[in-house]
Amino acid sequence: MLMTLVLILVSTISSIYSGDVEAPVCPQLSQSNWPIAHSNTWNSDVSGQQGPGLKDRNVQLILNGGSVSDIAQILLAADSITLTQSNVKGYSWGSGVSGIFQIYVNATDAVVVNTLFRDVGLDSYHGGYSLLTKDGTYYVATKTSIKAYNNEVPLDFTTPIKEVNEYFVTGLADGEHIVGLTISFEADDAYLIYATTLGKVGAASLDFKRTSNTVQVTGNDEVAAPSHFISNSIAFDGDNGGIYVCTSKSMVKLNWNGAKKIITNSWRTDYGDGADDWHWGRLGPGCGTSPTIMGPSGKPEYVVITDGENPMNIRFYNVRSGKEVGKHTVSFGGATGGNSTTGKLLFIIVHYTHDYIICI
Repeated sequence: MLMTLVLILVSTISSIYSGDVEAPVCPQLSQSNWPIAHSNTWNSDVSGQQGPGLKDRNVQLILNGGSVSDIAQILLAADSITLTQSNVKGYSWGSGVSGIFQIYVNATDAVVVNTLFRDVGLDSYHGGYSLLTKDGTYYVATKTSIKAYNNEVPLDFTTPIKEVNEYFVTGLADGEHIVGLTISFEADDAYLIYATTLGKVGAASLDFKRTSNTVQVTGNDEVAAPSHFISNSIAFDGDNGGIYVCTSKSMVKLNWNGAKKIITNSWRTDYGDGADDWHWGRLGPGCGTSPTIMGPSGKPEYVVITDGENPMNIRFYNVRSGKEVGKHTVSFGGATGGNSTTGKLLFIIVHYTHDYIICI
């Protein structure tokens, strides 16, 4: 099986981010610019670091260490991936349908340095959500488990990748699988927090020896199959302990008690009836994004999503009460002819006292 990696460096947003306010840093994550999918547990997909400039603009494909420039070959060999950045300069971990891999990137080149192929492909690959902790352990979900990987010598990328542990989520229904993965903020005893497609939310310690209770998000059973599920990842707001899950009908908040390792339901606000069309290219009906948290000075104030309508709307909810405090239709300046939808993400870009949102 081929391992394919596409790296795209663009200049279009290199100077947009000008503020110094970002999501809080999780103590257990790798102390790098991108230790978790979506950059941080707020899912804001932004870093204060300067992006590539015009002279750096480049598209590069690495295929088992070789470069491929033909676009047809890129499309034929494409392998959905996600990358997380190590605190060892230049190195990143990735997970794709084909397997787990590590790359090294410098000013002029990018190479695959280690690969551990999966025994099976789509049957075990859940999606793009993974995270990297400061001790070099890379956590990534299969459909029914969370796997932990590291180098044979932790943080030494000259040594091979090995699987070091695996936690199986129990009590899953037929067809139910893990879809979201994040991490809590306890400095010495953080837990991995996961969500499934049918709305189960639970947590496990980093060594997988201890687990929390499992909570079912409310309202999911009110939507008829096959639309009653979650199709994107979850957000965590840091020391406040808020877990945010977007179902095909509702925006839901749960609370994480880091001292007791207990999850409880907090609030639920419906944004639709769960009967939205499942548009082409979408991961599921209803909410088209992983929830994104925003707020001044690293303090959570709003959780933001796009809904399943066409054209879609950006919706803002107060993180404390769940009240919808804002709604704005996304028309892309009329360029879509009235049709707009997303199945991916929102960028939250902070510029001094203003927050900008980019829909992808």
